[in-house]
Amino acid sequence: MHQIIRIICYANDKREARERAEEILNDNLVGDENSFDYGTFFDDDISTMSGKARWGYNPSVVLADSKEGKKLIKEGMKYTKESFIEKIKEVREMINFYSNEELFEKKVIDIKKKILESLENKKDKKGLGISFFKYYCSCLGEYKGSNIFLYDNDGEGISDSQHLKDVLTKWKSFYGTENKEKNKYIGLKVFVVPIDVHS
Repeated sequence: MHQIIRIICYANDKREARERAEEILNDNLVGDENSFDYGTFFDDDISTMSGKARWGYNPSVVLADSKEGKKLIKEGMKYTKESFIEKIKEVREMINFYSNEELFEKKVIDIKKKILESLENKKDKKGLGISFFKYYCSCLGEYKGSNIFLYDNDGEGISDSQHLKDVLTKWKSFYGTENKEKNKYIGLKVFVVPIDVHS
């Protein structure tokens, strides 16, 4: 499955931001132990299957506070939230319908419920039923992967508004007056780098 993620990173200029995004991608997001198989940047002119060959134009690197940057960030949060809401809806329905034992075993144990389920067609829209309960729960807890569309300068998934605010302000709240550590991001610009990834 292909999707466009966005990495928000700190750098002096676009070239440095592109290099930092590639480092984040390779160190944290792609490969055998990570969420995605590979990623293609939108300045790639070689690929015929991904990046701009698949999606058309997307900027390769933009400032976060530019019109294009704000749009990329807004879309990333929108898709992350939509994915969360879709999965939480499934989890709520299953919790209300199945017993703890059934959810644990991933199968209907009580014959009465099985009959009611077939009569009321309580299976989810994909016909996956109870067997996907744990998968949906795992998606809700993801910090990386196909349900997260924004990543920070450390390669961590941005899954809520406060995390996004901290990233965009270069962790100003963390480096406040009480923290003696110097903010290493002061003086750097905030960039957004979209990447087509495959999982």
